[in-house]
Amino acid sequence: NTDRKLADSIKRAGNVVLPLVFQQLAEPQGKPDQPLPDYVTANALDMPSGTDNLPPPGVFPLIPIDVIGSAVSGIGHLNANNDVDGAVRSEPLLVRYYDKVYPALSVLIAARSLNLGVADIKPTWGEALHLGKLRVRTDAELRMHTFFYADRDGRLPFPVDSFFDVLSGKVPAAKFQDKIVLIGATAAGLGTAQVTPLSPATAPVLTLAHTVSSILGEHFFVTPSWGIWVQIGVFLAVALFIIIALPRLRAGLAAWISLGIGAALIGAHFGLMVSQLTWIPLMASVALLAVGYGSLTTKRFLVTERGK
Repeated sequence: NTDRKLADSIKRAGNVVLPLVFQQLAEPQGKPDQPLPDYVTANALDMPSGTDNLPPPGVFPLIPIDVIGSAVSGIGHLNANNDVDGAVRSEPLLVRYYDKVYPALSVLIAARSLNLGVADIKPTWGEALHLGKLRVRTDAELRMHTFFYADRDGRLPFPVDSFFDVLSGKVPAAKFQDKIVLIGATAAGLGTAQVTPLSPATAPVLTLAHTVSSILGEHFFVTPSWGIWVQIGVFLAVALFIIIALPRLRAGLAAWISLGIGAALIGAHFGLMVSQLTWIPLMASVALLAVGYGSLTTKRFLVTERGK
């Protein structure tokens, strides 16, 4: 009975965390087919009351089988949050399922490494997630903007070892003593790769490694509440520049000023991300400036050509 053998091994270890996956991140339309077993709900938090800042909903959960799920020390959701372009840049730290809220697998791994339990996971709804003394700042839906670590001197930020090499003894098991070990497919063609800021083909287990490290190191990008007003203000200022100032400038001067404004906006955008880990989207203003300048220049050229 291989399932029983695996469950016994997991129980002896006492530190194994497994995922559950919601097949859709969508609002449930009815009632569940059946309640989730106790070994799953033991990892849940109570749904908040009196707040509109709720985490994203999930439906149709896929959970570990009974014999194995009952032996693990935690079960967390493993649902990625894809942006409109399909890339993964953030992590939903909580997902709600009817009257319960389930922490992410990354959150439970980080908690387990700090000898913390589900009771030590305390959300400040719409602002942050507290994990012991760690404070992970999030957006209104408790999504963390993950910090992805670049390679150093040609080496991956997280060591990757072949499961077969460990099983055969080529890599000693002692290497993993007192370490967080994530098991997942990394070879090309196995599983579904994710698009991340690092690569268009990142193995999900490596995305998880970046997320766990972001939580434990408190490395994450923050979008401040006042950021939206800065974004709108800059956009309106660029629009006024295009409408009022740009038509009155000579072509050469207009090009240099537009180039300077664009460079300043790009520098501010990436400068805040690199130095302050603060993300204020300014690329829409840069795009507006480029389109406005290009349209005005094209119009001037066509008018001049028609006059000739």
